[in-house]
Amino acid sequence: MVEITEGWLMREFTARAKACQLEVDCLGTGRLDSEIAIIAEAPGEHEVKMAMPLVGGSGRMLWDVLRPHGIGRADCYVTNVVKKQVALSTKTDARNPVKKPELEHWEGLLDWEF
Repeated sequence: MVEITEGWLMREFTARAKACQLEVDCLGTGRLDSEIAIIAEAPGEHEVKMAMPLVGGSGRMLWDVLRPHGIGRADCYVTNVVKKQVALSTKTDARNPVKKPELEHWEGLLDWEF
């Protein structure tokens, strides 16, 4: 039996995404045994640079809201539905929309991830 670690999950997810011809910019991270999963839409520029979901402006806002309730990043598994950057720039509202067939692959991978 394979021990499921964060490293194993990242390697397996990347291989499965590659098999679907999907580009991965930012994988999920955190406690695999957590009862709390936070799922965002897709990584932004800062998340891609840091290779971690929800570390940009939206993430700071989320963690600020959750902190008074005793919930921090260390308590959660954090990921995105789409694991590639779709917002092209934080200076514009330019987006590279995900088409339905690609989104279906991402949704299937998200189901597998959990």
